[in-house]
Amino acid sequence: MIMQRFVIYSIIVVFVCILTLGCKRIKECRISNHKETLNQAGFDRDYWINDTLGCNPDRKGENAKIFINQAFIKNCTKAEIIEILGNPHKVQQINEDVNYYYVVDGRLSCDILKLQNLIVDADNSYLVINFNKKGRLTIAHIILR
Repeated sequence: MIMQRFVIYSIIVVFVCILTLGCKRIKECRISNHKETLNQAGFDRDYWINDTLGCNPDRKGENAKIFINQAFIKNCTKAEIIEILGNPHKVQQINEDVNYYYVVDGRLSCDILKLQNLIVDADNSYLVINFNKKGRLTIAHIILR
């Protein structure tokens, strides 16, 4: 009896491990495909990550437009968005929804940073990505200031 339970539990554990590993590979493949799709569309991910404050708004804005015009983003999770775009500049929770803010035009912040060596949350333009309570992307848009 004990041996039978041990065998059953062992089979269940092996099965769960196989499923988990398969899901991880699928997710990694999916993110890789998203990065490739963005790259082919002209999205410069390295530039996006390196210009977190949006000091070059023309280039950063073009990258944001390329990103929001991709069909796949509607199915992205928070983790996938962070994997693709990096950490957001600001996160805001409204009820059960969460907004990620990425600076698109931060010239004022960049100018103040240059003058005072400070990072200021000024009137910037943002790429705003909204997630519902299930963590799924519901809308992505650019707010211009």
